[in-house]
Order: sequence, then structure tokens, then C-alpha cells
Amino acid sequence: KEKIIYSDVKYDISAVKKQLQKGTGTIKGKMFARSRNGDLGPFYGIKQIGGKKKASERMVYLIPYNDYVKDYIRLKNSSEKPKKKIFVKLHEDVFNTRLEGRTNSEGNFTFPNLKPGKYYIFGDVRTVSTVKKKYYSNGNIATNAYGQVIAEGYSSYNQYSSMEDYVDNIVEVTKDGDVVFVNISNISKDRHPDLKDILN
Repeated sequence: KEKIIYSDVKYDISAVKKQLQKGTGTIKGKMFARSRNGDLGPFYGIKQIGGKKKASERMVYLIPYNDYVKDYIRLKNSSEKPKKKIFVKLHEDVFNTRLEGRTNSEGNFTFPNLKPGKYYIFGDVRTVSTVKKKYYSNGNIATNAYGQVIAEGYSSYNQYSSMEDYVDNIVEVTKDGDVVFVNISNISKDRHPDLKDILN
């Protein structure tokens, strides 16, 4: 059975809705996930290959940032364990006040008509990692005229696995008419200082 965890921090849904009333600010950004390159070790010649993945044609969500969202981020990073079916979620009325966008083929998105304030933007990026496996093949042996083995061959194949990487960031519109650019990713250097403080 799944276990769902919610933040206990109180929130004012009317304040959340008020923050999302029409303004003149704009947030533009790019959404992507961290590279999955990495050597899995010499065992059987397994080596993982991959690269940075743009969030092409993916949904992206925006909600006002407040103490409730801060605690949600803390819980998601400390308590969520998908393999054990433990998930951290936003309360339904908070999630239902979100703004939705969609990235283009390059992972770019825009949220127009925003009031000054801090916002939390998040989404999922589908990544595919490729594991190149090399194995000994009995059927790939060369022999000489006397039946002696003079060469042994190896075969290889690519094993693919797909997963959803959660990416997020905090961004601030400081004044009316601001146009703010932000990266939404799971890469530390792209993250807002407030998000880094929560995760550290």
C-alpha cells in the first residue's frame, strides 16, 4: 500500500489565490534534468552512457512560495521513498490553485501575468539511461585448421531504462513588469539560495 505524507504547516488558500491574480511580471525558463553519465564499474564491462535531458513537451507547474511549500520541499527530499511506496504530496486545494504550462521541444516555457512575489516551479523530466553491456559469446570463437582456439569474441548490447526525474526551483518576481529567467532542474548550481538552504 502507498503511504502519503502531507505537510502539517498551516496555509491560507485565499492568500495563495490572491497571489495568482493577474499581474504584469513574466517568468521565462528552461526545464531539464541532470546528466546520467557514469561508469558503473568494470564488472562485465558495464558502462552507463547518457547526457543532459531537455524536458521536451512536458507539463510544468507554478504555485506561490510560502512556509507551507517550504515544508513540502523539505519533506519531499527527506521522507519520500518511491521504492518503498512512500510519497509526499501537496494538499489538493493547494495543488488545484496551480498555474500550468508546457515546455516546447527545447524545454523552454513562459508564465506571464504574474504579480511580484516568490514562486515554486516544478515538473518531471523523462530520462532514458543507456547501459552498454559486454558479454562473452560462446558462439563467437575463431579456430585454426587444427581446431585450436585462436580468438575469442565478445558481444555487446544496450539496455535502456526510462524514469521520471523530479526537477524544481524557486524564483522571485521583484517588481511589476519584471521578466525573470530561471532554470528548472535537479542541478545544484541552478538552484535558488532558499532552495539550497532547505536541501542542506
